[in-house]
Amino acid sequence: MHHILSRADITYLGLPRFVHLATCLSDGHGGASASPLAQTVSRADQASVERAQPAIAAQPNNPVSLFLQALQELIENGALGVNTPGAQVYVEGDKAAVVVPVAVSQARERLMARQIKLPPNTNLYNMLRNARLVDADEAGHSVRKIKLQGRQGLISLSALIFPTEKVIPKQILSTLPTTHFEIDTEPAPEASPVAEE
Repeated sequence: MHHILSRADITYLGLPRFVHLATCLSDGHGGASASPLAQTVSRADQASVERAQPAIAAQPNNPVSLFLQALQELIENGALGVNTPGAQVYVEGDKAAVVVPVAVSQARERLMARQIKLPPNTNLYNMLRNARLVDADEAGHSVRKIKLQGRQGLISLSALIFPTEKVIPKQILSTLPTTHFEIDTEPAPEASPVAEE
C-alpha cells in the first residue's frame, strides 16, 4: 500500500475509508464484485497486463517465442509444408495461415525433444492473441477458418493467422509457390459456439 498512498494520505483518509479502499483494491483481483471501484481496478489491471504481453512474448524463453522459433525451424527444414497441396502453412502477402492443431503438434513435439513443454493449445492461442501476434476475430478467437482451393475443390481449414515475417524465414520467402486463401469472416452461429482447438 505504501507504493500507492503516503502516510499523509492514510491519515487524511482515516481508518474507515482506508479499510474500504484496501478492500476494494483486493476485491478487484477476486471474482465478480458489485463495487464500481473494484471493477475499475480490475479493468485497469487487465489492461496493464495486456499492454505488457508483447514485451513478455518477445523474451527468448517465453513459450510464444519458443513456439515461433520451432515453427520457423520446421519450415526451414521442410517438416512443415508451405503453399503446397496438403501443407500446414499457407502464405499470401503479409499473412501466414498456420493450420491447427497439426502445426502446433509438430512444434510441440520438436520442443519436447529439447525438454521444453508448451502450454495447452487454448492457452497458447490466447498467449499469441494477447501478444498481438495472431489476427483474432471480433469475438477474440485466435483460431480462424480459411478457405483455399484444394485438389478436389474448395476446402476449409482452421488456422492461426500470423504476420508473414513472424513465421516464414526471410531466406525462403522468395522460393515459395504462390497461393491464395481467404479468411472466413462470417461469425459462428450463436447456438453453436466454435471451441478453439
